[in-house]
Amino acid sequence: MPKFKMPKFTLSGAQQAKIWLASFLLLSLGPLLFFSSVAIRAIEADAKHVTSVTWSGTDRITPDATLADFYIDREHGKLAYRGKIDGDARRKLLALTPEGKASPKAIADFSDAIERLIYRNGAEPLGTTIHILLLGGLAGVLGVQLRSMTNFVGVACYTDKLDLKKWWPYYAVRPASGFLFGVVVVLVVQAGLLNVAKAGVETPWWAAIAFLAGFGEEEFTQRLRLITKTLFGEEKANKRGDGAVSSSGKGSDQ
Repeated sequence: MPKFKMPKFTLSGAQQAKIWLASFLLLSLGPLLFFSSVAIRAIEADAKHVTSVTWSGTDRITPDATLADFYIDREHGKLAYRGKIDGDARRKLLALTPEGKASPKAIADFSDAIERLIYRNGAEPLGTTIHILLLGGLAGVLGVQLRSMTNFVGVACYTDKLDLKKWWPYYAVRPASGFLFGVVVVLVVQAGLLNVAKAGVETPWWAAIAFLAGFGEEEFTQRLRLITKTLFGEEKANKRGDGAVSSSGKGSDQ
């Protein structure tokens, strides 16, 4: 009885390169999604941070029923607020007054405690800023990796012109550039240098704007060039004699 032999499959160098690159792009999504979820949870925890100040007259006030995040720690003599104090909560806090026939000094002390509570709450913890920047960087990497996947499918399947020996630096460097673009767009938007309609400062908004900066890295780079020219002007010609001109010309920057 003749023995059945399994056919041998041999992969060419180009096919192996496609498999390796596809595996790299897909496997990179796992750590990115994991660390992004960690950053999101850290930002949400920061948003629920409790701010408190001491006040000796805590037994003479009843908080507004609509201020669900404001409470009085009578045991330790403190006024506390959980989360961020927005404009509406600030107005309600300032409208509170001690009950009964409080002396002018007691009213002044209470008003001072409320002002201190609002001031401390407005000072955003350093950890929140770091977590937002980290989320922006990770979202930027996700955006640039998605763009890499679409480029990979185009050159590997439609045109079949993938030359990994030539283009491997392009795919290797893009995650790092995506992280930097995500961080930079958060800084630029927070500084007010980029005219973007801010739909609040919620976590999904920052993640989305950083993702778009990574996905459209070429377009975002052009916008950064425009911002740089607006702030620092454009050099018309290089007077050093080295042949380099401004980025809009034909010098070494291209």
